[in-house]
Parts: sequence; C-alpha cells; structure tokens
Amino acid sequence: MVETKEKTSKWANFWNHFQLPKRKVNEDDPFFFNLYDWKTDGMIFLTTALFIPFVFLFIFRFALGMSTDNPVIDNNYIQLIYLAITLISAVVGFMIFWNRDKELFLKSGSFILYCFILIPNVVSFVVVMIASLAGMKSDSDVLPFLSIWTQIASEIIVIILAFVKTSGLKERVKQTFKENWLMLLITTVITVAIFYALVAVAYGAIFKNTPLSLSEASNNQSSLEDGLSESHSMTYRVFYAISLFVLTVLIAPITEELASRNAWFAGVGNKTLGLFTTALFFGMLHTQSGDVEHILNYVLAGFILSSVFLSARGNVTYNWLTHAGYNLVTIIVIFTQKF
Repeated sequence: MVETKEKTSKWANFWNHFQLPKRKVNEDDPFFFNLYDWKTDGMIFLTTALFIPFVFLFIFRFALGMSTDNPVIDNNYIQLIYLAITLISAVVGFMIFWNRDKELFLKSGSFILYCFILIPNVVSFVVVMIASLAGMKSDSDVLPFLSIWTQIASEIIVIILAFVKTSGLKERVKQTFKENWLMLLITTVITVAIFYALVAVAYGAIFKNTPLSLSEASNNQSSLEDGLSESHSMTYRVFYAISLFVLTVLIAPITEELASRNAWFAGVGNKTLGLFTTALFFGMLHTQSGDVEHILNYVLAGFILSSVFLSARGNVTYNWLTHAGYNLVTIIVIFTQKF
C-alpha cells in the first residue's frame, strides 16, 4: 500500500524530538518511511534480507563450526553453502517485490538492498572462478588487488543504479551539499566523534577480557589488512593501501548506507522496526564468514548509523559522510600501525 505522507503515531512523534532542523530539501525531496505496509511487505523484506541468512549464520557457526578450527566439513564448503542460501533468499525477495509492484520497488529504492547482496557476491564469485581456471593460485599476490577492485567495481554499479532509479535521491543529496553544507559538516564532525568514541573506545573498554572483546580483529578486517603485511614489498603495500582507501573511504560507505539505511527503511516501512533490524543486518553483513563473536560491535555501529538516518529525516547524505569519516579515522590508525 502506498502512502504519500507518514502516519502519525506515538513512535513517529518520539523520533521527531531527535531530528535535525527541517530544511528546504526535506520539503522538496522528502524521504517516505511508510511506502510499504510493515505488517506484510515489511515482513517479506525482513524475512528474505535478514531473518533467513541471520538464522543460518548462527546455525552454521555453532552446529557446523564455520570459522572455527574444527568445522564439521571444510570451511570453504560451509561458507559457499551459506552464500548460496543468502543469494537464493535475496533473489526470492527481489522477485516477490518486482512482481507485486515493480514501479514502487524501483522508485522507493528498496531494490538496492537486494542488488547490494546479489551484484558484488555474484561478480566476485565469477571473477574468482575465472582467475582459478586461468591458473591463479589462492596465495597469489594479485588476488587481494583483484578482490578489492572487483568489489569496488561491483559497488559502483550498485551506486549508479541507486541514483538513477531511486526517486528524489540524486536531488536530495545534491541539494544537501549545495544548501546545507555547513549543517552537514558540523553534524558529520559530531557524529564521527561520537561514533568513534562508542564503537572503537567505549565498546573495547566495556568488553575487555570477554569473548566479545576486540582483542583480535574480525575476519572482515583481517582480510582487508593482509595486503599491508611486512612480508610484501613497500611498493606493493603502498598500492594496496591506495586500493584499500578507495574501497573503505570512497566507495563502501555510500554503498552500504544506500543499501543498509536508504533502501532498508524504505523496504521495512516502519521507523522503529527499521532501526533495530538494520542494525542486525549491518552486524550480519560484517560477520558473514562466521566470526559472530564480533557481531555486537558491528550491530552497535549499525544502530548509531540508523539513528543518524532517522535524525536526518531520511537524508542518507549525513549517513554517507558519517560512515566515510569513521572509516577514514580507522584507516589512518591502521596505516600508522602498518607503516
């Protein structure tokens, strides 16, 4: 069911207390949180994008030993099966929404979440298969570069689709930079500081010496840092660092925010439900290899970014720069440790 303005409820009024001052862009190109009925469409969206892969992630981790030293079967096979389940679930969700209302699915931007799940994974799988058939070994120095730039190219496709097909998105971002740059700058500096203080500092202090501590990097972070190892030449490390910067600061933040916030809140159809579920999705997204002991830290990050989205009245520009700013600070810290 399509609605052109948000429902009035106690929860809507609650979020209104934490919103940024209303600007012209909010009237010219508003974000609609209730385009879909959360009780029907929202549940389909959540089931195919979150519930199915989330449940299987924990089943595979604790029943099959995924990402442990003693898996029931080879870890590569477990992760391949998990990837297949995630992709099949995404395809089913995409097709359901496409058949129900193709125009709304595209214009709302909710289709981007499924594109974000499908395109990078499918493209990466195809590229790796081609590289393997071409004789490239798994320990090849070329593979990390190939992996990063394949991810970059795939996410650029997702970004282009989002800005071309999502109604009002391009205008909203452009107008925000043009007319509200000062508020955008101030808000970004404040949110990045809060983000880093809570996720990188407070979390580590609270969960120190517990199974949820950050004493070891997550598989997601470790895989990205491998190319910075001193076992490689300085030239290799510098070019890898540039590639890593492009991915983590310039490309990934906007792609993840378009999918995890803009598309997610559009597809769920409810602010409060969207807030908590997108935080879970963000945690799952960064622990897909099975190291779920790190999920809480990423869930906290997702919750903060979702709160920014709600405070910004659905303007993903604020999320994009907050996410990019946090990643920039993080990668500067990593570079200072590695070089």
